Amino acid sequence: MRLRAISGGVGIMRNRTGWRTRVVLILAALLVVAAAIRGDYPAVWTAWWDGEPTEDLRMFSMEIVWWGRIGKGLQFLAGMVALLDFVDTDKLREQGAEARRTLERILRETGKAERETASVVPLMAMKSRTAKTFLRTESTLLAPFGGNQHSIDKITIAEPVVRVPAGVPLSLDAWIDLRRRFVDERDAHHRHKNHADVCDQQLTFLHRLVHERVLESLSAEDRELLQRAERKAQGIRNTPSRTLLALLIAVLMATRVFEIGDVTGRIVVALTVIVVAVVILELALPDFMFSVWLKMRYLPAQAIASSAARTLDHVNAHHQLRRWAFMLFVVGFCLDLLAS
Repeated sequence: MRLRAISGGVGIMRNRTGWRTRVVLILAALLVVAAAIRGDYPAVWTAWWDGEPTEDLRMFSMEIVWWGRIGKGLQFLAGMVALLDFVDTDKLREQGAEARRTLERILRETGKAERETASVVPLMAMKSRTAKTFLRTESTLLAPFGGNQHSIDKITIAEPVVRVPAGVPLSLDAWIDLRRRFVDERDAHHRHKNHADVCDQQLTFLHRLVHERVLESLSAEDRELLQRAERKAQGIRNTPSRTLLALLIAVLMATRVFEIGDVTGRIVVALTVIVVAVVILELALPDFMFSVWLKMRYLPAQAIASSAARTLDHVNAHHQLRRWAFMLFVVGFCLDLLAS
């Protein structure tokens, strides 16, 4: 009964997202056709039809010889897919069923991650809002002060707190303790290092204090959820920008070894723009980027499992494989033909 419900949920999700996939594929096909018509594609076919050599021509800013190599690779892949025609249908169905179970597990994990994200993002925003509220309402504690003991005592002995600022999820005692501990840290730094202003180390200390107080104010379930999400966020937020930066460096190093024409400059520019955009978004919208990266973690595995399940877990699995092999062979043959 449970498996049937899960399968039904998978079917509903597939129906909901099916039309979006079709729209994206149609738009992508139209863009490819438009680029082909306006680009070098007709010129390459014309040169081939007239019997002229095509090795010096370009298509989509890449030498035709590279398209020929891609075509040979697609033809080889088509041959490998065609070999699956010799595999028994039941074995193919078993692999398709396993892929479908994997897809169902991924969908469950994705749904769980989305629910956790929906719960965690407000908690993370609340923690950030608490720190900002402290910096705004306790401005007297952050004001520049001189280097004598009298000025320190004057700022430390401030008016007593009678209420917690609006929007802060802390009790009055917790807010007073937060205020007292920050004042102690500020005074200690001033006496030892003679700082005229609150330094970065003190602000880091403030954020750590706010983090501890917010965790204490949460329930055990929300506390565990926030801590687990922050551990994920630390890896998720750092991984994309580092990966993109490493990819950019790898491409720049590759251009020193290989020369692949005008496409090199375009790839470098595109990767540079992507890296800069990702870094800016991570700095400006950290909570939003956390949600995006959390969902993107499951997209590759979901796409692979969905394609395998849709192809193999089918009554006519061999027919599906023959269709894929035929399409791969036709596309690869056309590209290889243009390079001949």
